Amino acid sequence: MFNQERMQQMMWDFIAKQMNKMPPELRRGLTMVQLDVVRYPDRILIVANAPETNAEATYARQSLLDGLSEFLPEYVSRVFQVKVRIFKK
Repeated sequence: MFNQERMQQMMWDFIAKQMNKMPPELRRGLTMVQLDVVRYPDRILIVANAPETNAEATYARQSLLDGLSEFLPEYVSRVFQVKVRIFKK
């Protein structure tokens, strides 16, 4: 029988292990990044904010955006079985 709670816990454990492998400067920078998620009727906007004067924070913000832009389309496509188009500027 499928145990969703156990599956989610396994996922979070895996993510925690991956986070621990990140360079210390990236982990420190991530603590200064704030994500704003705005829900519109027909879309979701994700904005990553970080202090421009802090090199670790701007590096972390860019790394986070890069990771999300690679992970989210594939995740949404596989989980929801929908076509995903990717636009880059």
